[in-house]
Amino acid sequence: MHALGFHHEMIRADRNGSVWINFKAISDDMKRQYHRLKDTKQFNQRYDYGSVMHYPPEDYRSGIFEIISLMRDYQSTMGQRIDISFKDAKILNLVYCTSNNPHIANYAKCNPEDYKLNNGNCKNGGYPNPINKCKCRCPPGYDGPRCTSYKYKNSKAIILTPTTTKQYFKVDDQGDYFWIVKRNIESNDRIPSKYTIVSVEKLDGVKCSYPCSENYIEIQYNKDKSVAGKL
Repeated sequence: MHALGFHHEMIRADRNGSVWINFKAISDDMKRQYHRLKDTKQFNQRYDYGSVMHYPPEDYRSGIFEIISLMRDYQSTMGQRIDISFKDAKILNLVYCTSNNPHIANYAKCNPEDYKLNNGNCKNGGYPNPINKCKCRCPPGYDGPRCTSYKYKNSKAIILTPTTTKQYFKVDDQGDYFWIVKRNIESNDRIPSKYTIVSVEKLDGVKCSYPCSENYIEIQYNKDKSVAGKL
């Protein structure tokens, strides 16, 4: 990723609104790796705690946090090394597959007019896929021509309707699950809904570390679904 022009996520120019760097916990020979850059191009993309270019939050030797998330509950999201994140791939496409040259990749099947047509029409953080006729490539959990329908791997999306009383949902086996908490606009409930509270009251057989990259529950509540959620 460095060879493609990427910097580490936690040194981007606007990082102070997302993380705090504990320089006292960082060795002198590593501090330069955490110095914030004065100018970085982000292509209007939000800070991504799940970027593959993000350092883990703690020093593996001492266990002391070197990076503190300013967004509650995102501490376990930082530092994953399984794959590039959706937003990482999105920025690569914004850099190298623009409307002027959307067919830069070998075997690409996309022309500039199709790119211009779909660019901006892909919802929930999706973007035109230059190697698939510029059809929208959707973030995890979304599908359809404009990324407005739900789909997560091979699991069925389960839509839950919040109410004014507490509801419980239980999963007994392991696997991939995708739940959508969505208000019923036709409900007779006249109490104005300002927010929905989601809590995990019991989680057996799961031990999360920093980062948490295998057994976990991810909660997405931002409008832009291209960046990772809470783990």
